[in-house]
Amino acid sequence: MLVLLGAHAVDSGDGSSNVCNPGDQACGAIQPVMVQQVVQSFVFVDSDKNPGKRFRRAVMVSSAEDLDKKVAEFCANERIEAGQCTYLTDMLRQKRATTVHTPPTAATLHVIVQYYNDRNPERAQEIDTCLRFNLANPHVLKVHVLLEHGILLPSDIQSHPKLEAVQHGKRLTFKAAFEYASSTLPSNSSAALINGDIYLDHDSPWHTFTGRLEELSAYGRGAYSLALARAEVDSTGKVWKTRSLQRELAYSFAQDAWIFKTPLIPEDVDFAVGNCPGSDNAIAERLYRAGHMPLNLCHIFRIYHLDSARKKQQDPGMIYTNKTDRSHPERRGFRTVPSFGEVRSFGDLVAHKWTLDPIMEYIYMTEYLASSTELGHPS
Repeated sequence: MLVLLGAHAVDSGDGSSNVCNPGDQACGAIQPVMVQQVVQSFVFVDSDKNPGKRFRRAVMVSSAEDLDKKVAEFCANERIEAGQCTYLTDMLRQKRATTVHTPPTAATLHVIVQYYNDRNPERAQEIDTCLRFNLANPHVLKVHVLLEHGILLPSDIQSHPKLEAVQHGKRLTFKAAFEYASSTLPSNSSAALINGDIYLDHDSPWHTFTGRLEELSAYGRGAYSLALARAEVDSTGKVWKTRSLQRELAYSFAQDAWIFKTPLIPEDVDFAVGNCPGSDNAIAERLYRAGHMPLNLCHIFRIYHLDSARKKQQDPGMIYTNKTDRSHPERRGFRTVPSFGEVRSFGDLVAHKWTLDPIMEYIYMTEYLASSTELGHPS
């Protein structure tokens, strides 16, 4: 699989730039801890939008967290009764005790990213941390870092055997990333295009991604890609899902990683990777248009968003700057891709903010029946 990343630098105040390396004073005293050995479960909680309806919500606990405390806080926030909370705690504790994390027999994933040098030392450290964690991922074969002019990579990783530094010269677009992956990687390679403040979970089954619906679904046919929503993490190894993003739209936006098989160059994708309002839903539509059904299986293939330096409590809102791409590609087509963990049926949509049109539901049911039913008439 191919994953693409990005780079950053630290402004020293005298007009020069220095790379923020682990242990440097400019990087801050705390070195981030990688999220590891996550256990998770889904619980039905009451809908805020539709009284009387319930939907699934995930609780995630990493090895660095106190499981009992984390679940107790979750139950209090979601008003889950004591008996169910005790059952949830026991189930997660059992998962933690019995789950075996087996590394892959061979790395299969190419990561593509654009690294950059941030002026904020704490933010620079986060970008460096994500790059290092992705290089350390046993599923990752290569990390392809596409660099803008003047960007400096940390000196301690410049000779890393998994690192492929490419002088791209400008801001990365989806078009450039797909073209690079399709022209550089062997056919049928697994490529992961990601934002620079994202790192991939080391325990997720990245090696099982095939890009063929026939190998994932009983009745699905054709190609698929992954458009993955993120989980939030901090420097202590804590992991969580943003409550508002789950309850409002079931993570149907805020995707930060796209996994696909090469070669693939969708049409109308010449817009920025990251900090481009509407781009997540736009790229999902372009993948669909190209015949690669986008699936948000973010609770199977987990990605982590490390962005504490700029935001209090990692507010999910986008930070707009003079470099924000305001081309609004979603106006030329978009696709809503909720998390499969939260939305698996039309009924699940109702518990969120969506309304249900019975005629459209009927039409899509007949489409499914056409694909999955054998009439069995004698010849």
